[in-house]
This record gives sequence, structure tokens and C-alpha cells, in this order.
Amino acid sequence: MAAALLFWRANRSTTGLALAVGLFLGVGALVTPDTGDHLTSGNTPLIASTGTELITLAALIVAGAAATLRKATRS
Repeated sequence: MAAALLFWRANRSTTGLALAVGLFLGVGALVTPDTGDHLTSGNTPLIASTGTELITLAALIVAGAAATLRKATRS
């Protein structure tokens, strides 16, 4: 939903919403006990997918913050 809003109309409020969604998902992925279990499981595909998820969520947060700050300085 947030991605559709960004595609349709990218402004400060929608970039802020996308950043909030990324933070919500990122914090949720870090605090769940399954993440630690996945990383220490010894199952290579599970470790790779969990690591990829965490890296992608971090990139989402950085990109969302950059877009929000860029929109804030242009307004």
C-alpha cells in the first residue's frame, strides 16, 4: 500500500509513511525470537533468506529516510 502511494504521488507525507512502514517491519523482524533462531540454525537457505530480509529492510529504512529528508528540504 505504501509503495502504491509513493508511485502514485510522492510527497513528504507518503515518503514518511513508507519510512514508518519500513521501521515497523524492521523492528518487528529484529525483535522476533525467530530471527535469532534462523541465523543460528545451520540451515544455509534459511540463514541466507533471513540475512537478505534484514539487509533489504535496512535499505528500505535508509532510502525512506533519505527521501523524506530530501522532500523536507525542497518544501
